[in-house]
Amino acid sequence: MQTFLGMEDSIELSLNTNEIEALIKLIDLATKAAGLQVAEAAVHFTKKLQEAGALLQEAAEDEGEET
Repeated sequence: MQTFLGMEDSIELSLNTNEIEALIKLIDLATKAAGLQVAEAAVHFTKKLQEAGALLQEAAEDEGEET
């Protein structure tokens, strides 16, 4: 049984920096294997992951400045 999410639906996923980097590597490998068929989706998700990683890094830096 497949469940499809509509465009207005969303989920939350908690990842640490290492998990974000590993997921980006997996997306890169999938893109190399499948080529242009997955390239657009790969760029979309990689950007989202990189933005989340940047926010995580900024939060860590801010926390370091407070101590």
